[in-house]
Amino acid sequence: MAAVESYSRAVEFAVDEKNGTVKQVWSYGEASRERLYAGFQGGAIRLPKTGNTFITYGGVCSIGGRPATGPDRFDPGEANSRDRLDICARLIEVTPDKQVVLDLQIGGASSDPKALSVFRSELVQP
Repeated sequence: MAAVESYSRAVEFAVDEKNGTVKQVWSYGEASRERLYAGFQGGAIRLPKTGNTFITYGGVCSIGGRPATGPDRFDPGEANSRDRLDICARLIEVTPDKQVVLDLQIGGASSDPKALSVFRSELVQP
């Protein structure tokens, strides 16, 4: 699947070990307004005080504003644009009903280092 068709998402499952079943109970990222593609690194954690979910999209790659697979592999037609590859991280906090309450982008400007990414993040409440 090409990067422009791909998306990343945070998913919560309910696991019933006794009966050996798994059921998806919540997700964020598949609706068109939520879509964001991190080709590498990411994670999500439920925040105990608020019940919100803090999502790390660690390696969001783009070429000319369009999602790209990079930085180490490229979809057909992207390899010639490697020098225009932008990498940023997005940290997003969403409520259980999927309202965004924090959206922070780190990097992504053409002057930023091309190897910029976030491996792990943690939301610190005041």
